[in-house]
Formats: sequence, C-alpha cells, structure tokens
Amino acid sequence: MKYTIPTIIILFLSSVYFSKSYSQFGASFELGGFVGPASIKTDYGERHHFEGYVGFTAGVVNYINFTKIDGYSRRYSFFNEHFRIKNELSLMYSSLEHTGKYVEDDRTSYNAEKLRAMTGSTMIINLSTGFEFHLKEISDFEGGIYRGFNWSPYVGIGAGLSYYNPEMESSLGDWEVDRSILYDKWSKVGTVDMDPGIDFSTTFSAGTRFKVSENSNILLEANWRLFWSDWIDGLNARAVENKYNDWAFAVQIGYIFHL
Repeated sequence: MKYTIPTIIILFLSSVYFSKSYSQFGASFELGGFVGPASIKTDYGERHHFEGYVGFTAGVVNYINFTKIDGYSRRYSFFNEHFRIKNELSLMYSSLEHTGKYVEDDRTSYNAEKLRAMTGSTMIINLSTGFEFHLKEISDFEGGIYRGFNWSPYVGIGAGLSYYNPEMESSLGDWEVDRSILYDKWSKVGTVDMDPGIDFSTTFSAGTRFKVSENSNILLEANWRLFWSDWIDGLNARAVENKYNDWAFAVQIGYIFHL
C-alpha cells in the first residue's frame, strides 16, 4: 500500500501529459483546482442523518475539449460542441461519529454508551476520469458570444480508483485489545478493518461554469461519488441497516484556466 499514493499521482500526471500532447492533434487543454465541503456517508450514524459528517474535499482537474484544431474551429459535430473529457485527482477527509436517535441523551443503555464512545475518520484520494455534457455549445461559451451573464450548465459521469485510509477509536478503551467495548455488531470478527485499501468508485455531477475572462472560468459543482465497497470507513457489519455501500457528496467551487 505504501506505493499507492505515488502511483495515483503519477497516473494523474500522465493523464495531464497525454491531454497536453493530444492537444497537438485537435484538442484544447484546461487545468484547474477546486475546494469545498464534503459529507461522507458510512456505517457511522443513522441512515439519512447528515449531522456530524461535514468534512472537506480539494483537488486538481484537467479537461480535454474538441472544438478547435490548429487554431481554427472544427467542422461542427454534436460531440465536439457538447462534451468534455475530465480527469480529476482529489482528496476527501471527514471525521466520523454516531448521530441520530440511538445516541441521544435519553438513551442510557450500555450499547448507546458504546456508540457515543466510538469515533473515527477516513481520508480518501480519488483518481477518476469521465465525460461532461454541456447544454450550451462549448465554442459559443468559450468565444463569449453570450453577453452579460455567460454561464454553461452541465452534467457529468465518471469512474475511477479510490485509496482510503480509515481510523477508529473508543473513549472506553483500546478496542483492538478488548473488542467487547464496541457496539455488538462490530465486536464480531471480520466486521472491522482499519488497514488502508483501494476501491473503485463511480461519480455523478451537475454544475455550471461562469466565464470571468477570455481564458478563465469559475466552477460551481455538486458531486456524488458511489464507492463499490462498504469498507471506506473500516466498518462492514453484516446487518440489514448496513446493506448499502459507502458514498460521498460534495459541493465544489473551483477555477479553470484555458491553456
């Protein structure tokens, strides 16, 4: 696992180099970054309960556009005018705790105490690629023919690799020495694994760009990432309330520069 993060970074830099090289054959190239709040939903807490889950995300992106070749507009095609390829390298982090009715103050059982004592965190590095579909023609938006409030809404879909590194502790003691201090379903063998791992993920996004200069845009995006496993937080109890995989939702604001 110690080579995973450098490998992910090298893969992203390779995608940037590829897209830059590909620009010689009819594509244009953009580079940018983003930050924003993120909510990572895991086996912590109560389903549909978002309190206590706000972390952050930050990343860099590059885009490949197909609207120009050798400085001249390409012959019109629907794909060229409405699709971008997006490559992204991002970091997500969130602290985790149990929330909801099962840990309210009026719950006085030992199991409720175990849940309140149990806290964790997870750090995730995502490398993904995918397509964005823009409702407005890309060359019109970039050319600035729309005066005034020049914006370009879009939706996107992608897939990638996610490296995750969870942590967990209990204020009742060392759970690795005494598993009985954990809530019953996580006291069983095979339900807790705090080792780092790699998982696939699928992303869905919706957002818009705002043109602020000839070569730069401001980005506002909502992003939903569905992981293909339930181990992102290190917990995977065989229980009906934990039947769904982990996922994350983020709102991102960014700056994109056209090279």
